[in-house]
Amino acid sequence: MNLETIQKQVIELLQEHIGSKAILSPETNLQDDFGIDSIEMVDIAIKLEKTFGIALPAEQFRHCTTVSDIVQFVVQARQGIAQESERSA
Repeated sequence: MNLETIQKQVIELLQEHIGSKAILSPETNLQDDFGIDSIEMVDIAIKLEKTFGIALPAEQFRHCTTVSDIVQFVVQARQGIAQESERSA
């Protein structure tokens, strides 16, 4: 899965969470622009984990504030899974 696909899926998930087809850019700040609080971020993290089959440590994920932060966090988590799979093979 490439970066563009991940970004598209993250944006769709966030739009669903927000409840609108709001235009989200990589620079969109979820807390400042949409009032997303820490409890909602946990909910978003759980949805991302299910969507991408990854584990997102809450302590680190809570520092994600923009769409770009979340996309990069998902990419890094997926790379970690790929590296684990390669070691197991």
